[in-house]
Amino acid sequence: MVHTLLFFIRRDHYAADLAQARRCLESLADSAHKNTVIYNQGCLSNDELSRLVSKYDLECTILGEGKNIGIVAGRQRCFEYIWSKAPKTKFISELHLDMIFPPGWENSLLDYLGHSDEPVISSGIVDGLGQCAALPGEVHALPREPGKWAPFLLRLRQDKIVPGFVHPCIHNSKILREVGGYDLAYLQGNQCYEDDSLLLGYYLYYGTRADWQPKINYNSVVYHEVAAQRLGLDDCIQNYVGLIRQYGLMGQKYLGRLHANPTQKAFFSSQYHFLCGAEKKSL
Repeated sequence: MVHTLLFFIRRDHYAADLAQARRCLESLADSAHKNTVIYNQGCLSNDELSRLVSKYDLECTILGEGKNIGIVAGRQRCFEYIWSKAPKTKFISELHLDMIFPPGWENSLLDYLGHSDEPVISSGIVDGLGQCAALPGEVHALPREPGKWAPFLLRLRQDKIVPGFVHPCIHNSKILREVGGYDLAYLQGNQCYEDDSLLLGYYLYYGTRADWQPKINYNSVVYHEVAAQRLGLDDCIQNYVGLIRQYGLMGQKYLGRLHANPTQKAFFSSQYHFLCGAEKKSL
C-alpha cells in the first residue's frame, strides 16, 4: 500500500498550516504502512519539505516543485507515479493535511478490501465540529491535548459500514487504474467534483445492474478537520461542466443513487438546478 498526500501551506496562514501539517505527519508515522507519495503544492521548497518529512518515520517521495497545480492534477500525478514506479502496489490511499490518524488506522480498511471486490473504502471520520460523517446526530467533544487524539479516535470505532464517501479513502489500485483515476481531459479546474467523476467511473465499471455504492467503514475513524469542503468553495463550475461532458445528465441520475446520505442528496439536487444554466452557456 502507498499513501498519497497533497502538501500545501498558505503563506497567510503559515504558522497554523505548518502546525497542522506536523500533526498530520506525526500521526501518519504510526501507520502500519510508511510509503507516502507527496505532491508539493507550496509554499515550502522541495528541500524544506524534505527536511520536514525526514523528522518522521515515513518513507516519502516528493513530487512537484512547490507550485499549486490543483487538487485534481496533483492527486492524479501521484497515482500515475505509483502506477509507473510501483506497479505491484495493491492499494492507494488519499490523505489530506488536515487529518489526524490513530495508529494502524488503515488495517481494518485493507482487511475489508482484501476480502471483497470493492474498488474503494472510506474510513469513518469525525470533523472539526465533532460530527461523524453519515451518522446523523452523532457528535463528540474533541480532545484539547495532542496526546489524547489517538485514544479518542480509537474509542470512536464501531463495527458499522454505512453508505457514503469521504476522505481518507483507500482504492484498489488495479481498478483505480482501469477507470483512469481523475480524467484531466474533463476535470480542468483545480478542485471540485473529482470524487463524483471517480465514483461514477466505479459505478459504470461494475455496471448499473450491480447498483454499486461507496461505503464508509467505521471500524476505522480518522479526524478530518474540514470535510465536505466543496460547500465552501466558489470555483466549482469548471469541473461540474466537465462532469456533465464526461458522463452526461444520466451521470447526475446515477449520483443520486451513489450519494445516499440525505444531506448529500439535497446538495446535489440544488447544485444540479443551479449549475445546469452555467453548463448550457458554456457549450
